[in-house]
Amino acid sequence: MERYLVVSGSKKGEYFFSQLLEEAGFHNIDTIDSAEGAKRLINNFHYDIIIINSPLADEPGEKLAGTLCKTTASGVLLVVKAEKVSEIEDRVADEGVFVLAKPLNKPMFLAAIRFVRASWMRISALRAKEENLKKQLEDIKLIERAKYCLIQYLGMTEPQAHRHIEKQAMDMRRSKRQIAEDILKTYEM
Repeated sequence: MERYLVVSGSKKGEYFFSQLLEEAGFHNIDTIDSAEGAKRLINNFHYDIIIINSPLADEPGEKLAGTLCKTTASGVLLVVKAEKVSEIEDRVADEGVFVLAKPLNKPMFLAAIRFVRASWMRISALRAKEENLKKQLEDIKLIERAKYCLIQYLGMTEPQAHRHIEKQAMDMRRSKRQIAEDILKTYEM
């Protein structure tokens, strides 16, 4: 289930953004008024999208937005006064922060949220794919080390070692990684 965080220095802003999210069908919304409070919440919960209504109780908000983009997988939307948009965009755009000008209306805000959400979903899918590829690469490295042990200690050729690991995996109904781990436990102490 998606989770949203609204960080706003004013109660009016907290209510406004929470209400718009609820009306648009987005639920599971937390609110907080400061950067420090937001950091504490983020240590305990994962948020898919974070909306920062600048200024906050303890900072303008752009520093928090940049930090969150660097340290979390959340989509971050920073809402600032219209006269500051281009200045702030120049500073935070490279970090992945989406900047929106105040005052804003409901259709504009909802379009921005949908854009941030779509971007977040795409980035999340790419991160999952990257993690899967990393795991596959780790598996290959482990299996290659196990083959090297079979070659070194049992005098097998590379094709024989490869076949041995595959056959053990099939016969024992285990993954090649598990077989490779067993081989490494045996020969690499």
